[in-house]
Amino acid sequence: MVQGSAEVVDQIMRTLDRELPDIAGQIREEITRGRMVKGSKLPDSIRQDRQDALKAQRLGRIGKDELAEVPYTGDESLAILFDTLLTLAHSLTANRRALLGLLVDHGIQSNHVTFAQPDETQTAEPISLQVEGEAGRAEVMFGRVKSLIGPARDEVGAWH
Repeated sequence: MVQGSAEVVDQIMRTLDRELPDIAGQIREEITRGRMVKGSKLPDSIRQDRQDALKAQRLGRIGKDELAEVPYTGDESLAILFDTLLTLAHSLTANRRALLGLLVDHGIQSNHVTFAQPDETQTAEPISLQVEGEAGRAEVMFGRVKSLIGPARDEVGAWH
């Protein structure tokens, strides 16, 4: 268990909100949702609180096969956050390497690629990418993410 893991999650999420708001929103949604647990596997304290709430509403008991949402612990949230950031950094690197490989495999001399919407009515600006340079930058970024997150991730473990 990492002391202050919930605070670390909050601090990282604030940074992601500023730098990568779409990613932050997806991670926040996952963490907020919690996990589904069978009634028979609920921790005693949560089980009792839920049973008391059901009793107050004159409803039945929690069934052993019923599913209940349980919030993630601070360590679980931190593990999800770390795994997501590592996966994102790895994917960025792998995608750029794959694109570079595709260019080489097809004998394309330029390693400059422009992405645009196939529908010409779209008004979005095309995105240009210098593949070789971007692949190198992505690899450096992936290494930095691993070195920054690695020690703490080892402490909280990977999310399964």
